[in-house]
Amino acid sequence: MSGMIIARRMLAAAAAAGAALVWTHLPVRAEEPPSPPERPPRIAVVNVSEVFDAYKRTQDQNKKMKVLFESRKEALDKRGEEIKKREIQLKNDTRARSDIGYMADAQKLSLDLARFKQDYEAFLKEYEEFNFKNTQLILAEILEAVRRYSEKNGYDLVMQVGRLKVEGGSTAQLTSSFRDKAALYYSKSADITPAIIKVLDSAYEQGISLVKPEALEGGEKNEKK
Repeated sequence: MSGMIIARRMLAAAAAAGAALVWTHLPVRAEEPPSPPERPPRIAVVNVSEVFDAYKRTQDQNKKMKVLFESRKEALDKRGEEIKKREIQLKNDTRARSDIGYMADAQKLSLDLARFKQDYEAFLKEYEEFNFKNTQLILAEILEAVRRYSEKNGYDLVMQVGRLKVEGGSTAQLTSSFRDKAALYYSKSADITPAIIKVLDSAYEQGISLVKPEALEGGEKNEKK
């Protein structure tokens, strides 16, 4: 009897030892390292007007424009002044309006004025096309430079400060539309558009108005009516 008890104790001890051996060889699940904290967004500003004026291409463009157009504009302005003087002289002319000499002078003045307007319009068109083409290139290069620098240096959002000088004609529209860009560059992580849509849709589906009507301008007056 005592032998059976000893045998049972030995079997129990062996079983316990085997269980301990199996447990020690079970794969241990490694603890996942804590996720690194999110990096705060990097935001920068660029004074576009200062960049535009300081850029060497802009300075070279201004030099070319001076060479190509300044002397021609001065000549056209001189022609315009001479025509104005002739108009004043003809207006104060004491000859009868039916006088042949007066009529010839008036006709010649009219032709010269028409040619002057035609030449001036052609000049302005050429000037504007040259200015627009080069300004468009410079603005596109500024945007590309901002994008490359931002991506390389980890910027998420680059805002525009400063105001571009507005030129005449189509160049004015070009610089104005560029000036209206609030952000020159933003990364995908900085774009929270989908999240904002989700907030709006969620509130709308629940019948929640995010803004009270009385908070709007004139809301109180409209409600009283």
